[in-house]
Amino acid sequence: MKNILIVEDNPIHADALEVILSDIDKVRVFKAYNMAEACYMLSLRVYQLFIVDLVLDTGVAYDLSGIKFIEMLRDSKRYEFAPIIVITSLEDPKLVAYKELHCYDYIEKPYDSSEVIKVVKKVIDFPAPKDDKRICYFKKGGVMYSVVCSEITYVQVSRKEVCIYTTRDELKLPYRSVDSILEELGHENFVRCSRGVIVSRDYIQYVDFNNRYLKIIGVDEPVEISSTMKRQLREALVKEV
Repeated sequence: MKNILIVEDNPIHADALEVILSDIDKVRVFKAYNMAEACYMLSLRVYQLFIVDLVLDTGVAYDLSGIKFIEMLRDSKRYEFAPIIVITSLEDPKLVAYKELHCYDYIEKPYDSSEVIKVVKKVIDFPAPKDDKRICYFKKGGVMYSVVCSEITYVQVSRKEVCIYTTRDELKLPYRSVDSILEELGHENFVRCSRGVIVSRDYIQYVDFNNRYLKIIGVDEPVEISSTMKRQLREALVKEV
């Protein structure tokens, strides 16, 4: 499942895009109507595609909010190379989209449904390259912590807190659901082996399905595989072979 964030100040246009994109399988569409909302949406989940209107406030002469938002994305490690499609009615959109903002493509108003679907499907169907230095961000007490995803060995979720174990140390966070953490990781390299444990495939030393446990590199105690997750884990690991 891939997340798409539409940043468009006109709710009618944003809703129209959402309806068009609903015809594409395995995508979830989220919307923001200004730069502040878009920045907030970035803190909630990881996105695989952005569709951004270059003008987010038609009431302001020479508004550049959309451009500023894209520049902010390009300045971040996470979205430095993320695919961005711009919405524009500018006379020379290619100049802005390609030369200045390094965007994938642009769409013009009024929307051509078939063209929008064609452009978006090209992006989401293209396999993303593996990024060993991709950063995950977790918030604790108003402070944002960054963790290199490839250094996470496993994550343990209890009723009170979340413990993220890496090759360097561990990070304890307030409770979050396992699903929300998997979404934040945004990486198929992580699998669940029980209700509250997520493991990185890269650090699985061996798996004993008969006795339902696995050994993580650098961790002394084995990790239990729940009976409900046994089949799912086996299928996930077989796909990697």
